[in-house]
Amino acid sequence: MFTREQDIEEFLDEYRRSRVIIETTVRATLNKVLKFEDKLQKPFYEFSEEDALKVFTAFHAISIVSLQNSNLLLKHASRWMIDKKKLNIKSAYEDITKDQLQTCVDVKKKNSLILTRDDLDEIQGELLNYTDKVILELLFLGAGAHWLKELTFFDMCLRVV
Repeated sequence: MFTREQDIEEFLDEYRRSRVIIETTVRATLNKVLKFEDKLQKPFYEFSEEDALKVFTAFHAISIVSLQNSNLLLKHASRWMIDKKKLNIKSAYEDITKDQLQTCVDVKKKNSLILTRDDLDEIQGELLNYTDKVILELLFLGAGAHWLKELTFFDMCLRVV
């Protein structure tokens, strides 16, 4: 990868101060985009608009709002990195529109509205809280009943037999 972990940590410190978004979401989005740096042979803040849209398409997002949030985060991260490195470039994320992001939505996945095991594993991998992971797992396995009472009144007296 081209972007150093130290740069990411410094950006996260700066971003935390602004209290705009939680660290888990920031880290998950950055980790997704950093996977493309080696493939494209450049840091994420130097991606072209075309590169960025390909990355967003690879997210397999079912929500335009999710992609807009990712783009906003990457716009801020890029600005910060470009300023830190004193580069005279403009981030491609600045000019990406909602209409462009709409073309990146995974319509097939959105229409199915069913999570695969891999989707669930990816979501759980991004969570830091084990309770949230367990709740997602239980929902995936069908726990819930009427008004989610199985989860609402979940009791710690369960034993593994």
